[in-house]
This record gives sequence, structure tokens and C-alpha cells, in this order.
Amino acid sequence: MDTFEDILDKYPKFRLDQAKRDLFKDLIGNWQDSTVLPKDLKGELEDKFPIDISAETVVSKEGDTIKAVIELEDGVVIETVLMRHRDGRNTVCTSSQAGCPLNCAFCATG
Repeated sequence: MDTFEDILDKYPKFRLDQAKRDLFKDLIGNWQDSTVLPKDLKGELEDKFPIDISAETVVSKEGDTIKAVIELEDGVVIETVLMRHRDGRNTVCTSSQAGCPLNCAFCATG
């Protein structure tokens, strides 16, 4: 089975950076939304590595935390929280396991 990098290895090296930028900065919802990748690469990525995130987003009353509840393909639910701090910093907590049991006082999940 090909990995993400294996597929992009067939293309010029800058394509991997473009694909990562599409995913992690531009936050595309599917590969067809990419404005920089060639059509054949978008098709191959859509086929082998589809972007399919089913998520519910919850914003706190103050707007300082945004929680995303993400359901994985196997039905397991994970959570991630963006925390905007008064000093201008932003931090993200991403559960590394399904059902985070930590109950952190600062977390919108806890």
C-alpha cells in the first residue's frame, strides 16, 4: 500500500509542501479544493487518501475556546480544543486517545 509520501514522491519535491499546506494551513475539505495541485494528483489523493472529517464544533460563550469533536471512520470519537489566551497566545490540545480522561481545568472538554 502506498503512503502519502510515496504518491507524492512521483512528483516534483515541491508538491509535498503544497499538499501539506493545503491540508494544514488552507484547511481544504477535499483534494478537489486544492488550487495548486495538478488534476491527476488530486484524483489519486482523493482516491487513496480522501479527506473525510466528520466534526461538530462548539465555541465557548466568550469565544476563547473552540472544541471540535471528530468522529473517525471506525466510529471512535476524538476531540481537539483551540484555546485563545488573553496574552495573545493560541494553544491546541489534541486528544491522543479516544475519550480523554484528564479533565484539565483549563480545557473546554474538561
